[in-house]
Order: sequence, then C-alpha cells, then structure tokens
Amino acid sequence: MPDLTAGGHVGVVACNAGVAAIEARVCNRGTLPMVSGTKVSFYEGGPTGPVLCSAPIPKALGVAECQIVSCDANLGAKVIDVYVKVDPDGASKECWEKNNFALYRGVGCGRQPG
Repeated sequence: MPDLTAGGHVGVVACNAGVAAIEARVCNRGTLPMVSGTKVSFYEGGPTGPVLCSAPIPKALGVAECQIVSCDANLGAKVIDVYVKVDPDGASKECWEKNNFALYRGVGCGRQPG
C-alpha cells in the first residue's frame, strides 16, 4: 500500500508581483506506487488556517520516490508559516494517514523556508 508524506527541503520561494510559487516535497514511503493526481493543499499558519492553494501530485510516485509539488499563492510582502497536507480529503488509501503533513516556517518571496 502507498504511504504519502510531506516535508523536507524545498527551494527559495520565487515570486512574480507578490504571487509566490510555494512548494512542498511529497514522498511515497509505502510498499506500492501511488497514482498521480492526489491533491496537496497549502494552508496559512496551520491545519485550520485558510487554504492558500492546492495542486495535484503531477506524476505517479514509485516506492521511495519524491516529487516537489507547487502552487501559486498571493503572499504580497507577507512572511508566513505554511502547513501542507497531502490528500486532505482522505481520498487515497494509505499505510498511515497521520504522516501526511508538514509545516514550512518563514515562507515569503525570496526566502528559504525552514
């Protein structure tokens, strides 16, 4: 069964007129591949914060494969924490549902999230 996780190193946030391409690293830690299209949502601050944007995983993830998933969010000049949740609607069956999230701190235009 697949097991999607979020977290890990991402690049400096690229922006165009305050619209940021925010990123998350999504990996399959399970024992079977995961089909493409699984939704990844990005929230401001935490799991109950407003949704900034969502994007599908663009390709199937084999066992132990990772993919950067990104979407555009209007951040302006703000620096925020971004909570990322893979499969926020629980549409995909996985080994363990409790490891589908990550928190990236200090997300802002031209910054390296921590």
